[in-house]
Amino acid sequence: MPRNSKKILLLTVKLLIAAALMAWLLLSAHWEDFVRTKDGKTSYSVLDASEAPGRFVVRSGSLWWSETLEVSADQLMPVAQDGSDEQYLRPGFLRSISRINLWLLGAAMGISLFGMIVAASRWWMLLGVQGISVPWWEAVRLTFLGQFYSLVVPGTVGGDVVKAYYVTKHTHDAKAGAILSVFIDRVYGLSSLTLVAAVALAAALISGAGQWTDPMFRSAATVIASVVGVVLIVMTLILSRTLRRVLHLQKLYSRLPFAKTIASFGQAAQVYRHRWKSLVRVGLIMFLAPGIWVSALALVGRSLDLPISWYSYFLYIPLVYIIGAVPLTPGGAGLIESLYLIFFAGLANSSEVLAFALLARLIPIVWGIPGMFVVITGPKLPQIQEMQHELGM
Repeated sequence: MPRNSKKILLLTVKLLIAAALMAWLLLSAHWEDFVRTKDGKTSYSVLDASEAPGRFVVRSGSLWWSETLEVSADQLMPVAQDGSDEQYLRPGFLRSISRINLWLLGAAMGISLFGMIVAASRWWMLLGVQGISVPWWEAVRLTFLGQFYSLVVPGTVGGDVVKAYYVTKHTHDAKAGAILSVFIDRVYGLSSLTLVAAVALAAALISGAGQWTDPMFRSAATVIASVVGVVLIVMTLILSRTLRRVLHLQKLYSRLPFAKTIASFGQAAQVYRHRWKSLVRVGLIMFLAPGIWVSALALVGRSLDLPISWYSYFLYIPLVYIIGAVPLTPGGAGLIESLYLIFFAGLANSSEVLAFALLARLIPIVWGIPGMFVVITGPKLPQIQEMQHELGM
């Protein structure tokens, strides 16, 4: 099969997965307010709650499988005990969005902007360790440019390719060092998200806010341990030439079609190995960016008045984006939102979680817009495939 055909087939599969996940999300949520039966197994969208006290006209099912029926309050699970029909109504997607606190949402947008600047500073420092001289403001501009390309290019590496390409073209430095700096920055981001989740897990257990018997806690601990193990293995292989030699990885590299690229990466990695103190200094600030990002999303949840505790945001949001980094769909579309629904299912109803997930998706889209102006005002860039080929990625 030709290479382009394989790419088209892979992209088609990813788009189909994304469409299936989005369909599942939309069917899981209620657009109108809804009620839930006492056994908690069935939910009905409320069409009319004013027919008679304690009686609700509801819709069962969805699309062409739906039907209208009437249920009484004694069949339903109450949300609160206030003696009115309102105690049975749970907020649907439309009411969840309509009650948003715009001040808190604005604060979340500002905090997330600060987090992007911190992430840009981290990458700028990593470039400096490689001896690649780029003005700090250029690193910030390239970060916004990468954010924009991540939104418009199907896939997960579009923004990283653009950043690496720009650095190699406009600083006259080695390609491998620029690409490796982007890769190390990704590893730092993954590691710091994992640490945020680990700290939240430990704090919740120590304070008694969470219980180890909770299956979601055990699942979170499993994900955290797995990521830590993978990161340690990858970083050790990158920085330890001795270990690569003992494992005879050099022989494996030499048989691959991109052996020269891997060899150049190995040489660039030696710079990091000899300047480990600089890596440690970068590591001291690497946890700021994800911590700021999670704080911004926690404010989004507060703006929707979600009944979610503080530690749940800092525990589950990092896990959403760690797992969501697996390139199953373009840009994680549908996958990220599904993970929100899975991790927060027991903390808020599906309609509220969907509103939360879509607002969380909106924030990076908004901060991708400045990157569009960088595209317009900066030098013309070639197609993403051309950049990948020229960089040997």
